Amino acid sequence: DDHVHLVSSALADDEEDHEDEGREDKEEGDEVLEEIHEAAANLLMILAGLHVAGVAFESRVSGRNLVRAMLSGRREA
Repeated sequence: DDHVHLVSSALADDEEDHEDEGREDKEEGDEVLEEIHEAAANLLMILAGLHVAGVAFESRVSGRNLVRAMLSGRREA
C-alpha cells in the first residue's frame, strides 16, 4: 500500500514538473513576442519620424506646403 502511494506521489510530482516546464516555455515565448512587438513599435516610430522630417525638409527646399497637398490630395502649382 505504501509502495502504491510512493509511485502515485512520484507521478504527481512528475506531472507538476511538466506543467512548470510548460509554463516556463510559454513565458519565454511571451517574452520573445513582447521583444519583437517592442522592436517593431520602435521601428515604426523611427520611420514615422523620418517621414515627418523628410516632408518638412522637402517642403522647405521646394517651397511647397506638402502637408496641405497630402491632406487635400491636390498638388500646388
